[in-house]
Amino acid sequence: SFRGPGLEEGMKIFEEVKKTFGVPVITDVHEPWQAQPVADVCDIIQLPAFLSRQTDL
Repeated sequence: SFRGPGLEEGMKIFEEVKKTFGVPVITDVHEPWQAQPVADVCDIIQLPAFLSRQTDL
């Protein structure tokens, strides 16, 4: 089943939203390797509370 556009395409979408509407972008990450590419685009990164108890985040 479809699970979203993926990290690379998702970041392109977020960049377009920021550029078009001039709003800050917030999202969450689920894996440590996602943090840097997301931080390069998004203004705020959330860590799901339950997930942070189960992973290296």
